[in-house]
Amino acid sequence: MDGFLPSKVHEPKADAGGASGYLTIDLAALARNYKRLSAEVAPAIVAAVVKANAYGLGADRIAQKLYGQGCRHFFIAEFGEALALRRLLPRDAAMFVLNGLQPGNEEACARQDIVPVINSLEQWRQWASAASALTRTLSAVLQFDTGMSRLGLAPEDRAALADLVKVENGVDVHFIMSHLASADDADSAQNGDQRAEMAKVAAEFSQFSVCFANSGGIFLGEVYHGVLVRPGVALYGGAPTGSRDNPMEPVVHLDVAVVQTRTVPAGTASATARPISRSAKRGSRLSPPAMQTACHAASRIGVPSIATASGCRSSAAFRWTASSSTSPTYRRNG
Repeated sequence: MDGFLPSKVHEPKADAGGASGYLTIDLAALARNYKRLSAEVAPAIVAAVVKANAYGLGADRIAQKLYGQGCRHFFIAEFGEALALRRLLPRDAAMFVLNGLQPGNEEACARQDIVPVINSLEQWRQWASAASALTRTLSAVLQFDTGMSRLGLAPEDRAALADLVKVENGVDVHFIMSHLASADDADSAQNGDQRAEMAKVAAEFSQFSVCFANSGGIFLGEVYHGVLVRPGVALYGGAPTGSRDNPMEPVVHLDVAVVQTRTVPAGTASATARPISRSAKRGSRLSPPAMQTACHAASRIGVPSIATASGCRSSAAFRWTASSSTSPTYRRNG
């Protein structure tokens, strides 16, 4: 019978807030992905990128689960994220702020033992000045642009930085790093170009260890690893490369209620999550999901989208339930 389907009714959870769908984050799968990546790169160490609230999955639970698996290095984009995470993890968890520091945050950063990633000569001078003012040694990481043209010290600034590093300045550099732009494409010539440029950087700053590979870089081979790798999307089940089957387990599973089913005759126009109508060539049975309208609206305003395990697409801007609820639903499998 067409219409609403009472055949399989689930009582809503008391704290679901009327949600019409659930996003389940499988923390056990997350742990297995961490172990899988650790085995791939050993003896290098696997850090975890937990920026943007662990890609929207909840950095608090994600980071604590990974810490329990032995992860001791966490990359965050902003200083505020690091402060929130510092309250949750033991002090032996190292936290690296990818964007570096905004002026005025130096003392708080030093007090919490948070490590800024230095992306410019200005940031270096800012942090060295803070070390002098606080009369203590402060930790840092140096990031170099090797061809992505995003964050990192430009090639023309490397000589000046090398001179600054030689001076006793109270800054302890943990390692140097760069970011691969095309690591998800194993055939991209840019990977080799960036590796060659990073080799030059490593020679110029030979006193420091190297951190180079992101998720895709891990699967480009050992020459891309360095002493520390920093996967993001691969940890959460995303495909790190398009040149092979995805070796990672899905961490995110989306279940959405079907609002209604109906049968329409051939020739009936239909628009499903697209602005362009399509016509059924034969009698078709339609089952619109509860979040269809929101997804269509999000796609119209340019919100990025993700593919779920079930094959449907949904907006990355939603709060991990298909209604106005703001908290992820966690199903713990270990």
